[in-house]
Amino acid sequence: PSTISPNADFITDESILSYELTDDADVSVKIYRNITDTTPVRIVHTTKSVLKGGQTATWDGKDDSGVVLPDGPYQAVVTAFDLKTSESAKANAPVIIDLTAPVRPTVDNGDVTVNKAAQIISGQAEPGLTATVFTNGVAEPVSVTVDKTTSRYTHTLTLNEGANLITVTAKDTGGNVSRTTGARVVFTTDTPNSVTPKFPDTSPRPTAFVVI
Repeated sequence: PSTISPNADFITDESILSYELTDDADVSVKIYRNITDTTPVRIVHTTKSVLKGGQTATWDGKDDSGVVLPDGPYQAVVTAFDLKTSESAKANAPVIIDLTAPVRPTVDNGDVTVNKAAQIISGQAEPGLTATVFTNGVAEPVSVTVDKTTSRYTHTLTLNEGANLITVTAKDTGGNVSRTTGARVVFTTDTPNSVTPKFPDTSPRPTAFVVI
């Protein structure tokens, strides 16, 4: 992936760099903070006589001392030296380190009681992220993408009868997950009885009778 989060959670911890050689060559793969830098922050490998064809190299987001590098953009540079022609060629690809968890999403549906099982859960989160809705701790089958224009997400789910704990998390492209936001939604099939309001009789009452 172009974005990694090397936090040892086994989710996008590494970037797999793919390249192809048209002939056998000596190859170096180095990571730079900026494409114009002359000193790499990491030498992934330098290998002699790599066979032509498709090849890969893996970077774990660390420097040569094994320390995870700070958040930000980096450049992976592959240099191939052809022993036959004494020519070299370079190719580069951007890689972003992102260890920062997204902002916790909001949930519009507060603590409410409803009489329909199908309910739309909505709220706000960082645009472009993936929002996952959980019902009583179980993730819904489909996650939703937060709209890049409105920063909103919506998801229709089916409630269980009784109290339902709805929680939402947001995940970015680096695999970082936000803190959880929750709401309690009670689904009941009971409907209130129809009640006809009664008002007191305020019409004037006679205080004496006169016979004519």
